[in-house]
Amino acid sequence: MNNLSLMAMLLVVLAFIFYYKKRGRYKLEVTLTPADAATVSDIVYTKKQGRTVAEFSLEIREGYVLKKWAGTLPRLEGYDPSRWYDSKTKKVRLEIDKNEKLTIHFDRVA
Repeated sequence: MNNLSLMAMLLVVLAFIFYYKKRGRYKLEVTLTPADAATVSDIVYTKKQGRTVAEFSLEIREGYVLKKWAGTLPRLEGYDPSRWYDSKTKKVRLEIDKNEKLTIHFDRVA
């Protein structure tokens, strides 16, 4: 092999590595309604098999209950929040394969 072939091969390998690493860098934007109903921890992202797992803690303040989820994650619409929110550990775990937005709605209890 000559130097030109080695350089071409190296460029292909570097391009593949760059593409693969960039492919899984997605973000989840979380909004609370009303904003003072809960607190959200920093979101921790983990890459798993081409998808990104976004995990965060959700501390719901006394006097509020989780009502519904909405956003760009269509699989959340109309579903029971307990599928993604573990009330015992107060953790939310979502798999995302693109940048997503999530709004968590709460009701005030009497």
